[in-house]
Amino acid sequence: MNLKLCVVVTLSVLVCSEVSALMCNEGIINNVLKLATCPTNVLQKLHAMSPVTIATLDDSGTHRIFKCATATFYAPVGNKSNATFTAYYRDESKAPYHNFYYQEEIGCGHLHQNHHNEHFNAYFLLIDKIACFYRCPIYPTEGIGSAGAIVPMNNQNDLLVTAQLLTCKVALAAAGFLDALIDVDRCPASTAPRVSVLGLGL
Repeated sequence: MNLKLCVVVTLSVLVCSEVSALMCNEGIINNVLKLATCPTNVLQKLHAMSPVTIATLDDSGTHRIFKCATATFYAPVGNKSNATFTAYYRDESKAPYHNFYYQEEIGCGHLHQNHHNEHFNAYFLLIDKIACFYRCPIYPTEGIGSAGAIVPMNNQNDLLVTAQLLTCKVALAAAGFLDALIDVDRCPASTAPRVSVLGLGL
């Protein structure tokens, strides 16, 4: 199994910044770019993994509000693609939260994401059986950074998926992401959205 990810960190290679995870921090971004081996074709790989569910997330409290979340990444055209996101509330009297956003692949695992005029950078350390990420808002968009991993809904219990989730946690910690990363409830495969001819989840 070739994870294409170095998680062995020494002072001669990388000095990790001890900073809060919940900020868009240049120190973490620089460390992520040093740890990852310049992933390419990220949009196509995310499309191949779809639909996905969030499996690991920073302990920011959203998992106490939402039961689980899914995303579908549509086939890229050039270096751009669309995606849909759905989060299911623990309070089942509330309708699921839906969002639609646009993505542009910048290079070396770096994506620019835009939805409702809010802009984010997303950096992928590992994209294989899972996708391990660090994501943060771009000024003047307000918000907090986040980190974690998404997994394919159809084989989310695969042993290789479980092993790579552990690798993701180690890699994010090595990059200086010091806030707790927790395993969150995953959406079952039965909630995977169908895809219409227009490329929208139904």
